[in-house]
This record gives sequence, C-alpha cells and structure tokens, in this order.
Amino acid sequence: MRAIICAIVLMASFSVASATQTPVTTISTTATQTPVTKEDECDRKLTISLGGIHSCLIADDEKITCWGGDYFKQVSNTPIDDTFFFISSGHFHNCAISSTNKKITCWGSDSFNQVSNTPTDDTFDFISCGGSHNCAISSTNKTITCWGDDDYRYNQVSTTPIDDTFFFISSGSAHNCAISSTIQKITCWGRNDYKQVSNAPIDDTFDFISSGEFHNCAISSTNKKITCWGYDYANQVSNTPTDDTFDFISSGGDHNCAISSTNKKITCWGKNDYNQTSNTPTDDTFDFISSGNEHNCAMSSTNKKITCWGKNDYNQVSQPNAYSDGLLLPEICQANTTTKAESTTTEAEATTAEAEATTTEAEATTTEAEATTTEAEATTTEAEASTTIKTTKGQNMDTGAAGLFVGLIFTLTVLFF
Repeated sequence: MRAIICAIVLMASFSVASATQTPVTTISTTATQTPVTKEDECDRKLTISLGGIHSCLIADDEKITCWGGDYFKQVSNTPIDDTFFFISSGHFHNCAISSTNKKITCWGSDSFNQVSNTPTDDTFDFISCGGSHNCAISSTNKTITCWGDDDYRYNQVSTTPIDDTFFFISSGSAHNCAISSTIQKITCWGRNDYKQVSNAPIDDTFDFISSGEFHNCAISSTNKKITCWGYDYANQVSNTPTDDTFDFISSGGDHNCAISSTNKKITCWGKNDYNQTSNTPTDDTFDFISSGNEHNCAMSSTNKKITCWGKNDYNQVSQPNAYSDGLLLPEICQANTTTKAESTTTEAEATTAEAEATTTEAEATTTEAEATTTEAEATTTEAEASTTIKTTKGQNMDTGAAGLFVGLIFTLTVLFF
C-alpha cells in the first residue's frame, strides 16, 4: 500500500512544485529613464531677433513689431492677427511661433520657399532662421524639420538628422547646429568650407548654441565656458573670452556677444567695422541679447528696456521708442541632465506582479496543506482502498481536476497490485 501513499505524495509534490515555480518578474522602477530638460518645466520664449538689416521683437501683449530694412516686406508684412511667443529672423525674412496653437508663420523674402513651404501639419516649440532656410523643433516628438534653400553643395535642409531628438537648434547662412536632448552633444550639418560643421566639439556637453554666418559658438553645460569654431577672419573664434562664464550668447555675421553669468555684463568680440563690438554698453546689466549681421540689441535686466548698437543704415538700430519697454520677457530654457524614471506604469506592473506572487504563494501553501491531509487520509484508509478500487472500478469518475487526480491514484495502485 506504500505505492498509494507514494503516488499521492508524488502528485501533491508536483502540484506544489508547479505552484511555487511560477516565475515572478522583478520590475525595476528606474530601468527606463528619460532625460528631463528645462523645456518640460517652463515655456520657452525668444522675443528679440535680428536679421540682416532689420530687427523684430515681441511686446508683452505678445504682438510682433519689426523695424529696419524692408526690401522684401520683412517688416511691413509682420502678422497682426495672432499672438506669438517665439521669433527668429533670417537674412531678409522672419518666422514666429503662435502662442495660441504653436503653428509657424513666416514672412519676408521667399526666394527659396523659406516662407511659402512653412510646415502646417505639426506644432513647434523652437525655430531658427538661417540665410534663406529655416529649421524648427516639433513639440510633438522633438525632431527637426527644415525647409527653404537646400543648396546642392551644402544640403543644409535635406541632410537634417532623423535619428535623434533635440531641444535647441541654430541656423547659420547655409548650415545648422543642434543639441541632442538625449546626450546634450552637438550635431551640425550643411556648409562646411570653414569647418563650421566638422569642427563641432565632441568632448563636452552643451546647453546653448548660436550660429553666425560661417561660425558657431556654444556654452558648455559643465563649466559655462564658451567654445567657438568655424570661420575666424575677424577673430570671432580665436578671441573667444576664457576668463569668465556665460549664460547667453548670440552670434552675428562675423561677431559674437555674450552675457556674463557673474555680473550680467555684455562682452562682444569679432568684426567691428560698424562698432558692433566696441560700442557695447557698459553701464547696465542685461538678461538677453540678439545679434544681427552687423548690429545687436540687448534687454536690460534693470528696466527691461532694449538698447541697440552697430550698423544703422536702415534704422535697424533706431528701434521705435514706443517699444523700448514692455517686452515679453525672454526665457530660453536650457537642458538639465537630471533624469526621471517613467515609473507610473512600471509601478503599477510591479504591484500586479507582487499581487500575483502573493496569490501563487497562497495557492502553494494550500496545496501543501492538502497534500498533508491526503497523506493522513491515505494512512487511515489503506485497508479500505483495495476494496474501494474493486467495487468502484468502472464507475463514473467526477469531472475536473479532482477526478483526474483520483484516477491516476487508482491506476498506480492497480499497477502495484
């Protein structure tokens, strides 16, 4: 009769093993991480932008005003039927992002369809106008869309990277540079005759970048120092200051201006044929600056008024007095390398897994208890088992798992007898 006990214990042990061996997946709440950039925390605004011979700003009512050269109606065709939070100026055109629907509106020169080919099937957070082309960052997937002049020698539009996401972009005359939102590295493409593309730094991470005509400057995210590369005929690269740290930079045609992070003073260097570097104001502090081809405008941190200097042949420096204040405060959000776990779903999955594991343990405990009871019953009914087998052979068994269980026991007992 030991065979009966062995069979019963074997079946019980198999049931326990099956229950306790159910795999329980351990899910880490930090396994999947997404870079958090400051654009997740604040609205990005760019409210002063200078072109080749004109200037534009967004006032605190979110309306745009432009002044200066108007050969291609880059001033007179400024939209008046919407509000905007971001503007960028190219050589002779402008583009702005609506604050109502995040759509882009462009106006001015359309010689390479940089105005008429503006995308309408997406929304955008950031835009940069180059010489005769534009690039914008989608608000839906952080990828870049470029349109306009795509010179066959440079491919500044058609070689736009598609295998990464970005949080910052700047367009030069016929090239572009963008900062990855995943690793904060710089990617450049387009015209490269002055190494403005191929000499992009690869040994640091960056928060901010600005492209001039044929050069670029970027601010390091590790030490706030400036790195410049590309065309250097006016020392706009080699004269980059090294004795200070900076929060903001803007590159013009062949010059640059940056705002110190220590005292909010402006430093400019590079080409100075129209005093665009030497006439830099020294008696105030500033929050924001934009450089055009040969002129600059900056916003005071004390009274929010703008000061412009440099070339003024089209009154691009002589901004309307009515718009000397009341600017929509610029707020360029820089990258933050902090990461956050996408844990909402993961935590729910982990909770479910724990609940399933608890249930499995409970079932295993119950099975063990049933096995113990079965062993006890088997010991007290050895004598009755043989008779039961003989008298019940051929009778209908109960359906389900219990019937199969007993049937196997009977079969093993018969074999042993």
